[in-house]
Amino acid sequence: MGTILFFLYNLLAPFIAVFYLLFFFFSPRRNLLKSFLSELGERFAFSGAALPRQPIWLHAASVGEAKAVKKLAEIIKQKFPAVPIMITTSTRAGRTEALKLTPHARLLPLDFYPFMKRFINRAGPKVLLIAETELWPNLLVCAAAAGVKICIINGRLSQKTLVLYRALSPLTAKIFSGVEKILAASVPDAANYAGLLKDGSKVVCTGNIKYDLPDANPDKLEGINAFLEKISWTGKTIWTAASTHRGEEEAILDSYLALKETAPGLKLVLVPRHPERAGEARALLTLKNIPFIVWSEAGMSQYSSPLAGEGKGGGSPDCLLVDEIGRLINFYPLSAAVFVGGTLVNVGGHNLLEPASFSKPVLFGPHVQSAREAAEMLLKVRGGFMVEDGEELRARLEVLLKDADLRKAAGGNARKALENLQGATAKTIAIIEKWLK
Repeated sequence: MGTILFFLYNLLAPFIAVFYLLFFFFSPRRNLLKSFLSELGERFAFSGAALPRQPIWLHAASVGEAKAVKKLAEIIKQKFPAVPIMITTSTRAGRTEALKLTPHARLLPLDFYPFMKRFINRAGPKVLLIAETELWPNLLVCAAAAGVKICIINGRLSQKTLVLYRALSPLTAKIFSGVEKILAASVPDAANYAGLLKDGSKVVCTGNIKYDLPDANPDKLEGINAFLEKISWTGKTIWTAASTHRGEEEAILDSYLALKETAPGLKLVLVPRHPERAGEARALLTLKNIPFIVWSEAGMSQYSSPLAGEGKGGGSPDCLLVDEIGRLINFYPLSAAVFVGGTLVNVGGHNLLEPASFSKPVLFGPHVQSAREAAEMLLKVRGGFMVEDGEELRARLEVLLKDADLRKAAGGNARKALENLQGATAKTIAIIEKWLK
């Protein structure tokens, strides 16, 4: 039955590929079509770019996953310098991030049997490490058929996805049959996987590798400090709103305007989760008459800057709108407090413990299903604060901004929350090392 379902899945795959092509072709945003056409070679596994032979293959869906495997990739390089590392991603932004770790960063082909088989045969990987939830049927089946050792690292499995996998149990059994180990990110994830698979011995809870974070790059931090001096932000209190989504920015900006009444020197760093949404945030800032400056337009990629008076609205800007990937982590050390987005709207939350690594109080909304363990630990040690809406966000920030001792204590507690959850990378390496030699 599983083989039949797998066959039917592959019958549908070409139609999905055609739909994918038509979506980009008829999109009013012509840059999307141009980007898609430039990807065709990789998406259809016909790219002429040489692939490394017998690499250690990591697959990370997008930017967040690519960042999460950074420390893991660095340790693998140190332990096995002669073995190339190849990282595939499902998005262009993810590939850009992966290129920081290895020159062998590629887009994963569309999950159609001939494409995936061709790609795997060209590379001949020794082992495949799949980060989190990117479990494509042909990826798993073709890799297993080629004799690749497959391990799911930082594995997550929600209740909703568990129900789907159970409904397709014959197909589920087929695609998981070649998986050697599942290293779960949390106890609930491990329990869900153990309940799904007949062989519970394959499942180990190693913890979340996203908690094993690198520090900010000191060179970049120095450059940002120089920029802040140019726009007259030196010595100002900064609040960073990180990885925000549609539906959150308005609440954040309203909270900021209200806070300005009690903290007139307060500055805001606003970082939308998806840089292409910066235009929406820009429109809101203009609507609410908040003087702002945009990262990319200020030439900050090179840490040069126009004079402070050239910010939107004149004078020193109140808000810095960051519209480039990879910059956020460098603002955490400079912040009095951090709000992490994807939590006031039902997205599930992003990395709550990244700002905690810099001993900063962490604020977040109630929608933390993708970061529940971190949220619970932050609340337990009083290093983080859950807010229901923009008004609660304002009230909590007002208390923190008025009390430096409270901020310091909360920041220290946030760091403790992170330390309590670290160590997953070392546990992961200890389990997979035997396949990497």
